Amino acid sequence: MRHLTWHDLTRNWSRALDTLRARFPNLDTERLRRQPPDRARLVAHLAERHDLTRREARRELDDWLFAQTLRGGTSAGL
Repeated sequence: MRHLTWHDLTRNWSRALDTLRARFPNLDTERLRRQPPDRARLVAHLAERHDLTRREARRELDDWLFAQTLRGGTSAGL
């Protein structure tokens, strides 16, 4: 099984953002929808919007990516 990567996520950013929002409901999707942020900016945004440290936000994002992998998420579909 291949892990979902940041590159996979940004390939289909609009769909990924919808899936991310299900896990992180406080995301500012209007701000993020314009273009995929780099990973560090998304971590900072998650931390700010969900009252997490950056380390916690990074860990949550990594866990979410892993969960998407287990669900069969790929660059084609998430």
